[in-house]
Amino acid sequence: MLANLGEVDRRLGNLPEALRHGEAGLRLARDIGSRHVEAQAHDGLGHAYRVLAEVDKARDHWSQAIAIFAEIGAPEASTVRANLNALNAR
Repeated sequence: MLANLGEVDRRLGNLPEALRHGEAGLRLARDIGSRHVEAQAHDGLGHAYRVLAEVDKARDHWSQAIAIFAEIGAPEASTVRANLNALNAR
């Protein structure tokens, strides 16, 4: 999926492509109605924006990921919450 490509791009340091793939993955997840994949895309975008030091955007995407993961009862909510808490502690 595109959000996974975004994760690979981020890990390789290709942040413009990570954002492009992450945003495309987010749109696709919304189009097909996959809340879990939507939350994963928000999480990936949060990571990319954190690396770019765009804290407000990272915070926004992680907050959305937490809300969706919690809504669907996904365990990933706690991991994303920890990332957000670490960001807020800076």
